[in-house]
Amino acid sequence: MALKDLIIRTVDVEVPTANGPLPLTVRGLGIGAILALLRTHSAALEAFYAKAVAGEINADSVGDVIMEAMEHSSALVAEIIAMGCGEPDEAGKVAMLPVSAQVELLESIALLTFAAEGGAKKLMETVIRAMAGFNTLALPSG
Repeated sequence: MALKDLIIRTVDVEVPTANGPLPLTVRGLGIGAILALLRTHSAALEAFYAKAVAGEINADSVGDVIMEAMEHSSALVAEIIAMGCGEPDEAGKVAMLPVSAQVELLESIALLTFAAEGGAKKLMETVIRAMAGFNTLALPSG
């Protein structure tokens, strides 16, 4: 199999618009998106990290985690959704969506992200390993 044959798993989520419901296609987040979120929202993601490492996040608890994320940072939520839609520059527009649409979009993105990595705990282990690798890279100066 070649990369050109790879089909990324996605889900369509209908969101309300002025012209009626519109299906938005979302996918799970890759390591680049997760690291970008960690750089800009590390404080808001600390509680999520602790729960994931403790194995407290699973398919049944995703709703609780989403509500917690929404309480901590609406900007984080909007960025996650924009990244999951493949349009990271549209977080401002995402922030204007109704709460119910944001919750449904976040839930789909979270489930796709965790499924691709084998669960939240495994995802955190991968992120930690990647961050450790980036921190030990010897980059040429100048």
